[in-house]
Amino acid sequence: MKMWKRLVTIVLLLFAVSADAEERGPENDYGRSRPGGLTIPWQSLLAESGLEGWQESSGFPWKPGEWSREGDTVRASFSGHGKTRITQGDSTWKNYEFSLHLTIGEGTVQIPFRLSAEGKTFYFVEFDHSWQTINVTKRNESGRGVTKLSVVNFPVEFGREYHLIISARQQSLTTYIDGNLLNQVTDDSYSRGGVGLGMWWTTTATFRDPKIRHYKWP
Repeated sequence: MKMWKRLVTIVLLLFAVSADAEERGPENDYGRSRPGGLTIPWQSLLAESGLEGWQESSGFPWKPGEWSREGDTVRASFSGHGKTRITQGDSTWKNYEFSLHLTIGEGTVQIPFRLSAEGKTFYFVEFDHSWQTINVTKRNESGRGVTKLSVVNFPVEFGREYHLIISARQQSLTTYIDGNLLNQVTDDSYSRGGVGLGMWWTTTATFRDPKIRHYKWP
């Protein structure tokens, strides 16, 4: 009987540790490892001294914004109606984690991921100051309208830096803010595509240290 109780205690402890790790988010910016113990390296999405590798979206509803590079930070502003966005990546990007440090001066920021080659279908994480929520939303396959997949109450503050990690692995779409689990979604609409930085209506924001790490399996 004592041996049985001890076994039950060990199982419960292991379960608690596993649950706690999920709540904390990706280890060590957070030390994710591949099978066999090999660490998956982060790759910076900033090259040289400018915004090489990034493409600004054009055509309705996208409009030119003011995008600039300062060290490890992308500074952006947009005025008026419509949206502005820069993107990077392609259809070979499938399972990955996308990390950046975001500070919003005013307005609404949308971070797209699994963005199709033509730029019409994608998921995005939205920091909505008006409603005080952070949402994971899907741009519908028709290219018209969106579907909110997860809406979580969150005290979005202007002028505060947030560390966002988007984890896209097969049908699992998960977000972490400052290392804490926030949105959890299961959706199989889009399985691959690039990432981006986006804003709509009058918005100012900075995106510090954007980087990515890819899972090569399955």
